[in-house]
Amino acid sequence: MIAKPATSGNLRIGYRSDLSSSFTTLATYAADGSATTFRTDIGLIDIENIQIQAEIDGAAAPTMELVEIRLIP
Repeated sequence: MIAKPATSGNLRIGYRSDLSSSFTTLATYAADGSATTFRTDIGLIDIENIQIQAEIDGAAAPTMELVEIRLIP
């Protein structure tokens, strides 16, 4: 969930199950100027003891403000 609709930027969500592994990308979302909530079936069943990473980027200054990440098994 983002605070308000964003006109630029991308949001990438990743996870890993230990401190030394690389993050695996679960989903990527692009700002469309109207959405504040993004939903995807990421196929991740075991969400216990994992680390989540959220990256916001974009060619221009991204306007996304991340509010919440919710994983529901």
